Amino acid sequence: MKFNYIYGKQAEQYDYLYIPKAFMKEELFKSMTASAKIMYAVLMEKQQKFVEMGWIDEKDQAYILANIVAIGTELNWDEAEVLAAVEELERFGLVEIAENLGNIRDCRAIVFHA
Repeated sequence: MKFNYIYGKQAEQYDYLYIPKAFMKEELFKSMTASAKIMYAVLMEKQQKFVEMGWIDEKDQAYILANIVAIGTELNWDEAEVLAAVEELERFGLVEIAENLGNIRDCRAIVFHA
């Protein structure tokens, strides 16, 4: 497959995820999988959008509602991959599953800055 060059302002039409450089540079994150790093970027992007909508709790913490199936669809991952990445982020202390909404596929999460 051959891809075309990106010219001028065309670059603005593409959607990117931003992964913190600390994940590549800091010894603490050396063992973190690439999947967890991608998941963190996805959750941070979602958190930014939720903040814009005013999703701040009584503790002044920004939070998101995450649907595992929807995130899996967005990333073309199966449910097990999504859950593994979220659980890894939780072990690193970067995500807190604050509340299960009665279904493992839906949860309220707080994402911490790396």
